[in-house]
Amino acid sequence: MQVRNINRGGFARAAYDARNHRLIVEFDDGRVSAFKAVGETLARRFLTSGAPASVFKDAIEDEFTEEPLQGFPADEGKGGIDALKALFGG
Repeated sequence: MQVRNINRGGFARAAYDARNHRLIVEFDDGRVSAFKAVGETLARRFLTSGAPASVFKDAIEDEFTEEPLQGFPADEGKGGIDALKALFGG
């Protein structure tokens, strides 16, 4: 899972977990949420958009189940087992 800095439209950064079909979003207020069952095409559209707020509002916000997270997961290959434990409450 690769993290992409967004820094506009109310978003700080986001990542797409293709294996689990989850779009993970960190908002500029520090809140982090995962949106379940998001397709790869839509996630890519959001991550690369010049207007991510529009894509989020139109196609993600009310269409997918939001799961609040404690924090943003570490990049793959960084953080090791401690990052995984933190992500999954271990």
